[in-house]
Amino acid sequence: MIPDTAPLINQGLLYDRISKMTQSELRISHGNSSSTLPSAIIGGYVFVDWMVSREHNELKEIADRMRRSGCENEFVQTYCSVRRDALDAYLPMLGIDKLSIEEARKNIEWDSLEGKMRKWIPAVKIVLEDIVSREKILYDHIFHDADGIKEICFNEIVKGFVMQLLNFGEAVANGRRSPEKLFRILGMYDAMAHKLPCFEAMVTDEFVINKAKGVLCGLGEAASGTFVEFKNAVHSERWETPMQSGDIHPKTRYVIGYLKLLVENGDTLKLLLESGEDDGFFVALQNDSDSDNDIYNDNSELSPVARRLLLLVMSSVQATLKAKSKLCEDSALKYIFLMNNFQYVVQEVKDSVLGKVLGDNDWVRKRGGQIDQYAMSYLCASWSKALSCLKDEGIGGSTSTDTKKVVAALKERFKYFNTCFEEIYGVQTAWKVPDAQLREKLRISISEKLILGYSSFLGRYGNQVERKYIKYTAEDLQSYLWDLFEGSPRVLNHMKKKSK
Repeated sequence: MIPDTAPLINQGLLYDRISKMTQSELRISHGNSSSTLPSAIIGGYVFVDWMVSREHNELKEIADRMRRSGCENEFVQTYCSVRRDALDAYLPMLGIDKLSIEEARKNIEWDSLEGKMRKWIPAVKIVLEDIVSREKILYDHIFHDADGIKEICFNEIVKGFVMQLLNFGEAVANGRRSPEKLFRILGMYDAMAHKLPCFEAMVTDEFVINKAKGVLCGLGEAASGTFVEFKNAVHSERWETPMQSGDIHPKTRYVIGYLKLLVENGDTLKLLLESGEDDGFFVALQNDSDSDNDIYNDNSELSPVARRLLLLVMSSVQATLKAKSKLCEDSALKYIFLMNNFQYVVQEVKDSVLGKVLGDNDWVRKRGGQIDQYAMSYLCASWSKALSCLKDEGIGGSTSTDTKKVVAALKERFKYFNTCFEEIYGVQTAWKVPDAQLREKLRISISEKLILGYSSFLGRYGNQVERKYIKYTAEDLQSYLWDLFEGSPRVLNHMKKKSK
């Protein structure tokens, strides 16, 4: 206990006392050793071990004595100066850098900005609740019977500290919108939304509170606008032309991966919707009465808005794939492209959280029907000419009296069939069907029509022409079919011809 009759402490010693208290009050664990803040951050979080210490009690006595002696202003000025510097030092340790709105709107590299946004999320949780709460306890202890001074001093120091954090959030909210930012923005929004009530209960400065609410609202609007950018990008002409091999388009993989993350952030989207802090886009989705019952799954644990968003983008990606498939010069390749991409979407739905939203069985069954239709269209576009060679029409049959015309027709049929098959083989061995089940299903479908038709035709007419016109046996063709859709182009014109 420091008596009132003791000489007033000088400014330098007071500064030293407050600094020592600041250095001793926060400690973090680091392995088997201990270090004093500001010194280290573990995994982006400050692990605080704080309690009222001897230094706090001594400082409280100094504050009481100086206040009774009429030197309260000197104490507050020195105390606030030290505490402000101490708090300001924590932000760089938490990975928070200054970012202006102008900088956020520039083409700052995404890897750099994403790293800053990722660090901001745990930082806002620590600052708005843990550190501010600790400061509140400290001020209540030191300024226990001086409510007016305590509130002013607390608000002033917290204001300067928190404003740096909020300025970064505001810069991101007002920055250039691009699809890759959505999930980090949602993470920032979620952190702010959950910690703001606690912060608001402790801080009475209206400017800071309104600033925090403005940042939260801005992040909500940014999330809404960013998703609109994503939706527009899916539905726009920014997709490249279809893959020359008919393979899965990179944008299809990107969009489905994006939708998975969207569903995983369903709770945050729901929070955003319920708060009314977006620019109307998510609200419009929730109120959309034209939702597709095909994917509306009431048993889903996800929010209605997540289902609307998923419907919107899934419809857009399917429409875009169909539009892009029309750019294929080969009509058969068009259906390979559609089969590959739709099969990928269906499989990803079955194997992920998307199935919970889309109503796994019904949605998959209907899209599976579409894939079957594309397979039939492929067979027609690709193999009709070859199969037409195996028909009896135009040959004359066994009752014809003009044997030479029959033989000549058969020779042309076999030659044309060989040419058709070799052309198809050369082209479609370069095409790629990555899904093993779909690839096998296509080969079997071809075999059922082509091999059976060829075997029957060969049995009826094979003995009427020289062997040189029959380049392939049914077994040869069957073997060659297994080379299709492997993405490795091959040719048959170099192969040894059958003996005459």
